[in-house]
Amino acid sequence: MNCTIVICTRNRAESLRRTLGAVTQQQYERGELEILIVDNGSTDHTGQVTEAFREEDPRIRYAVEPIPGLSVARNAGVTLARGDVVAFLDDDAWPVDADWAARLADAYEDERIVVAGGDVELAWPTDARPDWLHPALLPCLGKTNFQLSAVTELPRAHGLWGCNISFRRALILPPHGFRSHLGHVGEAHGAGEEVELCQRLARAGGRVVYVPGALMLHAVTKEALSPGWFRARAWDHGRADVAIARAHASYASLWRTSARRLADVVLQLGALSVLGVARRHRTRLWSQYRLRYSLAYLRYLVER
Repeated sequence: MNCTIVICTRNRAESLRRTLGAVTQQQYERGELEILIVDNGSTDHTGQVTEAFREEDPRIRYAVEPIPGLSVARNAGVTLARGDVVAFLDDDAWPVDADWAARLADAYEDERIVVAGGDVELAWPTDARPDWLHPALLPCLGKTNFQLSAVTELPRAHGLWGCNISFRRALILPPHGFRSHLGHVGEAHGAGEEVELCQRLARAGGRVVYVPGALMLHAVTKEALSPGWFRARAWDHGRADVAIARAHASYASLWRTSARRLADVVLQLGALSVLGVARRHRTRLWSQYRLRYSLAYLRYLVER
């Protein structure tokens, strides 16, 4: 059971340095382990950072994908990978334990399993969550917390994040991989590419599972520590969920969801009128997020 760790990166050389420092500590005895860096058009010193690590660790490979887009870069990584399992993490994330990749690969002993991932904890630049940040918004930063003690199938094929997820490579080779219209493109934010792929594989009969102990730390950037970032993220979230729903939901389900989104617009407008007077900043941002998410969902639902 060979494994390829794919790290897609763009202009985050110093963050990548920290990630590689942890990933090169991975111990893997199930077969061959390789670490594939896919540079998605960096203009900083990403290449030099990677080369420095390659001199110490021959498992590292480096490739350039000039077409911007995280989904494009991930698909390039899948194409170039030599492993039976492809494990993804972000260039600002790092595994807590040296057996992270091995734990994920172990899950694929069950031939029905097509996706396996683990929990993600957040690493704050200020060592603490800001008071204004509502706990319900933490998944937007990548946090998951299943707290399960055994490998467990996720019934809705939802909940795993792209900074700690793996796939059976043979099933996601292009053109069956990530949809290029979803996910980050260049400096523009996007979302949903791994969610859509998980749902597609589950609909085909595969099992999407959570693996305990395969823990990842994900750095919270200073850029993300602002209310404006979350408001922008809400719009991207709504737009991505519409695209996923169009691909996988029935017509009736799609319009039932749109009715709930419309009701939530009304609810959050009422809540914000009260919260604006009460000045409850944490709850107000959560309501703003839900409002913008629902508005984006409804807009892109009717857009042709």
